[in-house]
Amino acid sequence: MASRRYRLILPTNGRQLRLDVSGGLAYSVAMGTESSTLLPALVADLDRARGRWQSIAKDTGINYFTICRIARGNTPDPGVKTYERLRQWCDKNLSRDPEAA
Repeated sequence: MASRRYRLILPTNGRQLRLDVSGGLAYSVAMGTESSTLLPALVADLDRARGRWQSIAKDTGINYFTICRIARGNTPDPGVKTYERLRQWCDKNLSRDPEAA
């Protein structure tokens, strides 16, 4: 039997709640509203980290080719866990000062 997915968008924090019939429960960032500003910022940071993508892959456990696709804009919705791991890596390893890049 195929499971059905239902989405409930919580108005307080803009997150989506996905619930399937089998009882599994997961949440994800609402990729329609927040990602319009979040994903381009991540792509810009990955562009700044060009040449370090293999290191990013090793540090985050994300496949190198997945990072390449995200950085080139070929993955419009990389998923919450992937986004969070890349965002954490960029926040930790890239300076916010554009002159230092």
